[in-house]
Amino acid sequence: MSNISVKTQPIAAHYAVIIPVYNEEECLPILLAEYQAKLDERFILVIGLNGSTDNSQAIALEHHCLVGSTNNKGYGHGCMAAITAVKNSHLPIKAYLFAAADGASAPQDLLRLAQQYEQGYDFVIGQRLFVPHGWCQLSLQQKLGNAVLGLWASLLSLHIWSDLGPTRLIDRDLFERMDLQEFIWGWTIEAQIKAVNLKSSIKSIPVRERQRLAGIQKISNRSVAHSLNIALEIIKAGYRSRFYHLEKLIK
Repeated sequence: MSNISVKTQPIAAHYAVIIPVYNEEECLPILLAEYQAKLDERFILVIGLNGSTDNSQAIALEHHCLVGSTNNKGYGHGCMAAITAVKNSHLPIKAYLFAAADGASAPQDLLRLAQQYEQGYDFVIGQRLFVPHGWCQLSLQQKLGNAVLGLWASLLSLHIWSDLGPTRLIDRDLFERMDLQEFIWGWTIEAQIKAVNLKSSIKSIPVRERQRLAGIQKISNRSVAHSLNIALEIIKAGYRSRFYHLEKLIK
């Protein structure tokens, strides 16, 4: 991890909304304004820049967000940069909420995840497949890919998952115990498998998948060959998470 840039906020929050960002200067001002208008004082917005070269950092600071930065590209690297910023801030965060920087994660769904956490669940995941607001917005490649990868995660963990959606909540102590290692393509599947391995209390809720607020889609518009390559990387990450790290988790 490198180049961690932090701006603290003079508030005490219960939830850190982790938003990994790679060059999202078009989306970010719209997303942050919406989240700040619809989320209450329990939520602090934390931006994790992973290799961004545009004005995303300046926009995040203008919106008084907590900001962490790394030169390493990859979804998980962005998440960890944001989480490092949270740790450095010493704010009393109870859980991490993960949201997509393109606006796919609705603030209303983040509130619903937090409600489930307050009911006693320490791993709450938004599942998009088979939900009208989620299903309709996904491309055919995304629908098929997430269905197959959800099945793969289910087989590896012996827990039913319908997809690997990015909108999720993880209790802070549980997150530390997970010791996540897959920072490029396997961040989501690793967390789901380890949540089961660690015998956490898991809750799946239906969430919507919104269209990108602005800018260009980075993943879903790629070729079929590229999508298959990503799927293969996620499959391998799931295998590693189930077998390679299991001994350490159960000690």
